[in-house]
Amino acid sequence: MPMSPDEIAEMKSLIVAARQKPVNFGICIGKKPDSMVFYLHRKKSPAMLGKTARKAGDTAKMAFGTVTVSGKNLMLNAESEIPSGLAKKGKIFLKTQGMAMKIVVLDPSGNVVDSGEDETEQEPEGSKSAAPAPEAAPEEPKEDTPNPEAVAWKNVFDELDAVVTKYSRSDAPKASQVGKAWTAAIDAASKGNFAAAIGVAKKIKPLLAAPSSGTGSSEPDAGPSKESLKWTAELPQMSKKYAQVMEGNPANRSQLTAAWAMAVEKADANDHGTALKILNKLKDAFEKLIGLGEDAPSDTDVIPDNVVPFQRASVLWRQTREKMFAAMTKLEDAIVAECKDDEELAPLADEARDLTKRLAVFDTALIDQLDKITTTGIGPERETLKKQATSQIRTYAAALNEPFFKDVDSKNGFLNVSVAATAREALVAITKTLQ
Repeated sequence: MPMSPDEIAEMKSLIVAARQKPVNFGICIGKKPDSMVFYLHRKKSPAMLGKTARKAGDTAKMAFGTVTVSGKNLMLNAESEIPSGLAKKGKIFLKTQGMAMKIVVLDPSGNVVDSGEDETEQEPEGSKSAAPAPEAAPEEPKEDTPNPEAVAWKNVFDELDAVVTKYSRSDAPKASQVGKAWTAAIDAASKGNFAAAIGVAKKIKPLLAAPSSGTGSSEPDAGPSKESLKWTAELPQMSKKYAQVMEGNPANRSQLTAAWAMAVEKADANDHGTALKILNKLKDAFEKLIGLGEDAPSDTDVIPDNVVPFQRASVLWRQTREKMFAAMTKLEDAIVAECKDDEELAPLADEARDLTKRLAVFDTALIDQLDKITTTGIGPERETLKKQATSQIRTYAAALNEPFFKDVDSKNGFLNVSVAATAREALVAITKTLQ
């Protein structure tokens, strides 16, 4: 049975980690190149991994031991019997997964017993012992005959991915749509539908070029957005009103302060639309309080009771997402810097450019739910919103339990970062707020 996508992802991450220190492995040669099973683990014993690989595989050709990576070579230090053709078939298997590496198999004494060289060239003329060669031969022409559409997609991806990522995180009117369309294109390409992926890219590209083209009148993000300009225009006067209200020490001071801080936070994050909505509510509250002077009561109809914790939670998750993306981008850059100039390791650099896409599950849905709570009074409706937010946190927590996020912080083999840890810490705090 072929390995699952999660198992493949874990295998690749541990192969990278094997550059620093040995990692235990168990491997079972498959009847076909893509049905090979190659399990790696830092703590499970090689023998156990071998049994697990044999059970999951479709042949009895199994080996186990430790693996290290040196340059372009993946060294299998076997602690068991070594099945014939392991190095050559293992190399073909890794190529099917986009990893061009040479496999060298060593016996328990450290002697090279299989380096994947063509056995038919080493056997005496007439020998029939090189059985694996006919099985591997049909796979090798693939190296010289790449799918033209796949090549075209790779070129498009390399050209647009960084630009799309930056655009989708901006406050451009179509940032969200472009981000979702690009994700759909990548998904189509991963399933082999390169034509559809390229078609989506062609539709996206003009939108990305528009801001810097300097031509045309339909370029809403060529300069500051309307919301940004309006925020800039209204902020000075509103700041004066805020200061005047605070001097009167109103009964709902903490609520007003939290709302003001949230508006400023949203504006700093280029979410000027939300910032203006908060500002408009505060404007009404400020004018009423200023008009009443010393007799001003707490205006809970404008700013609902007990919203400060939820406002802080909303700001916390937004800041957490920013930190997660920044850390993942830093890891991407580290992997690309180390692998891009090595022909054999270049595929790892290409794969690294997809890492931030793994964060797509950690979206802004929780922010929207928390913001709704801050504008909803205490009662059944707020309780329903809190349950929805709690359910969203469970979705994020489930993603954090995937193998990728368990290893990404300190077991990626390149650079220690704080992606999953940052998310877990924030979600624990927000969960307490919702209880």
